[in-house]
Amino acid sequence: MHQKLVSCFLICNLCFTSWIFAQNSNKENSPYSRYGLGEERYGYNAALKAMGGLSIAYSNPFAINTNNPASYTAIKLTTYEVGVEARKRAIASNTESYNTGTLTLSHLALAFPVGKHGGFVMGMTPKSATYYRFIDSVTIPGVGNSNKTINGDGGLTYAFMGGAYQYKHLSLGANLGYEFGTIRHSSYLANYDTFKVYSSDFTRSYQIGGLHLKLGALYNYKINKQYTLHLGATYEAAQKLHYSEEQYASSFRYSGSSAIRDTVYALKNSDLPIQLPSSLGLGLQLISNDKLGFGVDYLHSNFNQYKFNGQADTNVNGTASRITVGAYYTPDANDVYHYSQRITYRIGLYSGKEPLRINNTDITYTAFTFGASLPFKKSTDRIQTAIEIGARGTKSNNLLKENFVRFSISMSLNDRWFVKRKYD
Repeated sequence: MHQKLVSCFLICNLCFTSWIFAQNSNKENSPYSRYGLGEERYGYNAALKAMGGLSIAYSNPFAINTNNPASYTAIKLTTYEVGVEARKRAIASNTESYNTGTLTLSHLALAFPVGKHGGFVMGMTPKSATYYRFIDSVTIPGVGNSNKTINGDGGLTYAFMGGAYQYKHLSLGANLGYEFGTIRHSSYLANYDTFKVYSSDFTRSYQIGGLHLKLGALYNYKINKQYTLHLGATYEAAQKLHYSEEQYASSFRYSGSSAIRDTVYALKNSDLPIQLPSSLGLGLQLISNDKLGFGVDYLHSNFNQYKFNGQADTNVNGTASRITVGAYYTPDANDVYHYSQRITYRIGLYSGKEPLRINNTDITYTAFTFGASLPFKKSTDRIQTAIEIGARGTKSNNLLKENFVRFSISMSLNDRWFVKRKYD
C-alpha cells in the first residue's frame, strides 16, 4: 500500500500543477463559451464518458461516480482517480472554418468506504471553461483601417466533499463544495494606419465564488438471480454564487517603442449575485450479473431562473435538456488466463439542447461514444478510456457549427485503508 500511496501522491501533485497551468492557458477557441458562465464541462471519469455520460443510476465498487453522490455507498476499497481529456474541434461558418484544441485535467477524486453502509469522497472537477477570440478588419471614417478583437478566457472549478448512506436497497448522498474561478471578457480596437489615432481597450473581469450543493438517490431492486434494476435521481436546487466585478476602458497610442495609455474610466463592484438554475436528473439501468449493463439518463435544467446580478440573459434562458443511452459488457471478469475477457467494453450516445438561443436559434448537440476499461494484471486497478465524436450548433442564421472529437483517459487505483492488522 505504501508504494501506491507514494505513486498516487506524486501523480496528484503533477496533475494539480498541470491543472493550474491548463486552466490558465486554455487555447481551445470555443465561440459559444462567451455566453453565460462558459461552456459546461463534465468532470467525471472516462468510464462514464465512454457510455455517453451514463451515470445517474450507475455505481461501481472500484470506481468513483461523482455525478450521483448516492453511488458512494458502493465503494468497497479506498479509490483514487485522476483523468485527463484531449479535445479537438473543427469550427465552420458558411464562409470560413478553422481547427482548435487543447489538453486539460478532467478530475481528481479520492473515495473510501465508511463502515458497511457509507461512503465518503473528496475531489476537484472543472465546471465550465471560457476561451474565445475573434478578429475582424474594419474601416472607420476619419480613422482608417483597424482590427477589432473580441476575446475572453477563464472558467470555474468545483472543489467538494461528498457522503452517502445506504439503508436496505436505498442510498442517499450529497456533494457540498465551493465553486470558484475568474472569467474575463475584452474588446480591443487597434488602428494601424497612423500612430496619431488612439486605440481602445474595454475589459470586464469577474471573480466568482460560492457554495454549491448537489443531492442524489439510488435504489437497487433485485428482479431475480440474474437481473438487477437500478433507479437513480439527482437534484440541484436554484442556488446563488457571488462575484466581484472590475471594468475599465482605456485608450492608447504608440510613440516610438513605448505605448502612451490613458484610462478613461474604471469601475469596481463586489458581492453581486449570480442565480443558478435548478436541475433534475433521472436514470435507470438494467444489469445482468455485473457482466452486462444497459441504461438511460435524462437531465433537465431550468435556465429561466438564471440571472446575472438580478438581470436575465437574453442569450441564456429557457430550458436545457440531455438524454443519454449507454451500455457496457465484460466477457468474464474472473478469467485470469485471457486478458481480453476481463476488459470492459463501453458504448453510448447522447443528445441535447443547450440553454443558448442565439439569432432565434436553439443550440443543440449530439455525440457517439465508446471506450474500454483496461484492468491491471491480477488487480482491481484499471485504466479507463473514452472517445466522443459529435457535432454542436448549426451554420444557419449566421451561426457556427462545431464538429468535435474528445479523448479521455483516467486511472482508478484501489487499496485498503484503515484496516487494523492482526497478529497470531
